[in-house]
This record gives sequence, structure tokens and C-alpha cells, in this order.
Amino acid sequence: MAAQLNDLSILLNDAGRPAEALATLEESRAIEARLAGDKAPVDAISLQNLGSLQESVGDYVEAVATLSEAARLIRTQFPEGSPSVLKAEANLARALAFAGRHAESRALFERVRAAHAAGGESSRFDWAIETFRQAGAARLAGRLEEAGELLAEAEAVFTRMVPADHPLMAQVDRQRGMLATARDDLVAARAHLEQARGIVERADLPALDLALVDVSLAEIALRSGDRAGARKRLSAALPVLRATVGPGEYYRALAERLETELAQAPARH
Repeated sequence: MAAQLNDLSILLNDAGRPAEALATLEESRAIEARLAGDKAPVDAISLQNLGSLQESVGDYVEAVATLSEAARLIRTQFPEGSPSVLKAEANLARALAFAGRHAESRALFERVRAAHAAGGESSRFDWAIETFRQAGAARLAGRLEEAGELLAEAEAVFTRMVPADHPLMAQVDRQRGMLATARDDLVAARAHLEQARGIVERADLPALDLALVDVSLAEIALRSGDRAGARKRLSAALPVLRATVGPGEYYRALAERLETELAQAPARH
């Protein structure tokens, strides 16, 4: 049963249902703990999966604690610079960014990217993935120029490896849209996000992926004075976010703030 629940957790997360995935993994780990007793060794990979799910649902403080311990354990089991260690450190770096610990996140991402770069062409895709994730962390930290440079570096690798309508490129367009929004270039932001939305729809990705794009489009609509458009986007996105992630999750919190703004009377000029 514990093994089946663990497998189900993976499937639920892949289906864009991280809150259910987290609850299922916690149940699996509880069964294993009861069977093994207090002296059972800690499964570092399971702990890492737990931390990643905690981050996905918005429990950022818990995620950092869990992923820190997972990374510590993985470093004792695998050589420095191995793929397992680098993955653990990159996951921790991303959680640190969402927890607002930007300097630590940046230093860790830089170390991971340097290790991937040292691996040459065989590590090129992994380097691009972590470069892309660091771009998102830089945007969260308000380092917009750095975020744009990192995103361009990652995109240059991705475009050589995957077609333009690949789901990964939807993530690139979404990141470009959010970056343009942060720069107050709402025309470019909308274009990138609509392109991302089209790829998500054509690829039939989980509803959560569509909801995340719609939150950003709602923000643009509201900032552009299109309250009806913002309300339409949020009415589609918020039920999905409330069903799949926790209230502290970054994009759900943004959607909730936008809903509050929409509930207020528009400013008179």
C-alpha cells in the first residue's frame, strides 16, 4: 500500500494536482514509518519529493527545511557534483527563492549551473533547465535585467532541442510574459502569455498550467483597466488554484489579491 500510494502521488503531481499528491505521499511515508519503526533510515529521495511538493503547494518555509535535510542526506550518499546532488541543490535553490531568501538561492543556483557547465555538451540541457529556473528566481528577487539575460541563455538552448510548440516553450513564454509585466511592458506581456496559453491548450496540459497563465493575464487586464477581462480570467483560474494548491502558494496569493482589487470600486478620474 505504501508503494502504491507513493506511485499515486507521482501520478497526481504529473496531473497538476500537487495538494493531493502531497497528502498521498505523506500517507505513504506514514505507513512506511509505522512498519519500519524509529530506527528506519530516512529515504532521502522520498524526502526530496516531499519538499518539492511542499514548495508546489506554497508551504515554502517547510519546503526549505525539508529540501535542506534531503540535500544534506543526498550529499552523504552521492559524490559531489553528481546529478543527484545537483538536482537536490537546485530544488532547494528554487524553494529558497519562493521563501524570499534570494541571496542564498542565487549562490546555490550559480554553483549548480557551474557544475553543469563543467560537464560540457552532455550536461547542456540540465544547465539550461537550471538557468531557466534561476531566471525565475531572479525575477522574484526583482533583478529584472539578470532575469532577462538568464532567460535568453536558456531559451537559446531550448530552441535547438525542442520544437516551438513543445510544452517547455510554453513555460518560456510564460516566464517572458511575467518578466515583461514586471517591466510594465503590458503589450509584450500579453503577447507572450497568449502564446503560452495556446501551447498549453494544444498540448492538453493539466488545468493548473492553464490557470497559472490566466492569473498573469488577469493581472495585465486589471492593470490595463479591463476589469471585465480580469474577472473572466480569474473566474476560470481561481477555482482550479484553490483546488490544487494551498493559500500561501505564490500565484494563488496573487490571484486572491487581484480578486480583492476587483471587489473594490474602480478609482474615479
